[in-house]
Order: sequence, then C-alpha cells, then structure tokens
Amino acid sequence: AFHLIPMVSLYIESHEIQQLAENVGITGLTLDITRKLTSEEPVERYIVASNGEGYVHFTETIDAEGMWAQGINGSGIVVAVLDSGADGEHPDLQNKIIKFKDYINDRDDLDPSDGMDAYDDDGHGTACAWNVAGDGTANGGNFTGVAPGANLLIVKVLDDAGSGDDSIIAQGIEYAVDNGADIISLSVGGEWTDDTYLIEPSVAASKAAIDDGVFIVVAAGNSGPQAFSINSPGIVEEAITVGSSTEDKGVVAFSSVGPVYRTTSEPSGYVAKPDIVAPGYQVVS
Repeated sequence: AFHLIPMVSLYIESHEIQQLAENVGITGLTLDITRKLTSEEPVERYIVASNGEGYVHFTETIDAEGMWAQGINGSGIVVAVLDSGADGEHPDLQNKIIKFKDYINDRDDLDPSDGMDAYDDDGHGTACAWNVAGDGTANGGNFTGVAPGANLLIVKVLDDAGSGDDSIIAQGIEYAVDNGADIISLSVGGEWTDDTYLIEPSVAASKAAIDDGVFIVVAAGNSGPQAFSINSPGIVEEAITVGSSTEDKGVVAFSSVGPVYRTTSEPSGYVAKPDIVAPGYQVVS
C-alpha cells in the first residue's frame, strides 16, 4: 500500500477481480506493467578510438565547467538514481552513495559508515550513477559526471535483465521522496497507453513527487524517430523529459519524440516532449 499515491499493488486470484470491479470505492484496476531500460544497441556509425582521440566528453558539450566555475557542482544535493543498482566499490562512487535500497532482492545497505554493499547485476545503473556524480578518481580526474559534488541515493528497481514492475518503480519513487532526494533520475520506461482511466503507478508517483517539491528527470526513450513515441513515465508533463543527442550534432534518430496527449494534468490536450536533449550516444561512463 502506497502512502504517496492512493494505490495498492497486490496479487489476487482471478475470481476476485470481478468482486473488486464491483466495489464503488475503487476507481480503476489494471495489470502491473513491466518497465525496461531505455538503452539499446543502435547501429554504429563510428567507433571512438580506444585512446580517446576525437572524443568530446559530455560535460564539455553542455558546458558543465561553466557551472562548476560558479560553484554549482551538485554539492549539498541528493540525487536518487532508480535503476539496476550501482557498484559500491567503483572508485568514483565509493564516497558518493549514502544509501542503497534494493526492491528486487532485499539486499539493502542503509549505513554508509562502513562502506556500501551496493551492487549492480546489470551495469546500466552504475553508468547512470557515474554520469550524475562520478568524481573522476579512477581516471585521474580527466572525466567526471555532471555533478561530481552530489550525493547518491541508489534505489534498485530493475533486475539483472534490466526489467522491473511499474509498481516497484513507484515504490522506488516513494522511497526517494521519503529519504530526502532533491532529484530523481529515471532511465527506464515503456509503452504508454493513452487512456484517462488507466493510471500507472509510476506516473502517479512521479506527479506526487513533483508536487512534493522533488525534481524528476526521465529518459524520453529510444523508440524514435516516429511521433508519439515518448516512453512512460516520461509522458508526465511536469517531469523533465530528456531526449538523446550526440556531441553537438543534434538529436539521435532513435531518440523518442512527442507530442504527448496530456491526460493526467490540466487542462487536457497535447504537450511538447521531450523538454530538453543532452548527450546520450557513445558517451564515456
């Protein structure tokens, strides 16, 4: 039972569905949807040389250095990364992770005083966590994340295949809100059903978190270039939905695009998505 949203996730027997459907206190029933990582293997147009020649790091592309020069580097900010976990022994993350919550295997570590037993059985979560706050220890400071001063709240909502129930993602959002996250990062998603009567837990939780003052940044998805291909929960209007660019050459063809038909915010109607694009193709992490 959630407290952030008026929803319950449960297992029931088939004959009980009719009983619930006839309960006037229930506004809707739906099967739990499986969400997956938005990463995919696009066709390679070029390969970055192993010595890094020709590679421009994303912090340079978006001029993160200009923000750092103003003292804005994530210090004092907690970013919750909801993904497949993170490698707590990675040199760039060892001093960044303040809590590790595991909704897949219940292997939590909520005390960083003796190091973190955080793990990642897929790898995607570690990459995302590093993109946020990797401090460059392992590479002599040549490459870092965009906010190397930030702390990380790692919430494992995806299994070793990069999949997780939508309700588990909503649990992760609720946990992040309850544990002081300023920003929630979600690089997960899936097909969205444009139906006023179908309210997905991750969508409802995202809206509730934003209403509580937490910023949510969500991947647009890799279902482009066709229109109406934004993944859920990236369809939430109030969320910052991010498409993928490559260096300074523009949007990558596979990056999902809108518009999105707004059914969970007022007034209803079409809204532009994604909100921004940022380097998301062939980046070092």
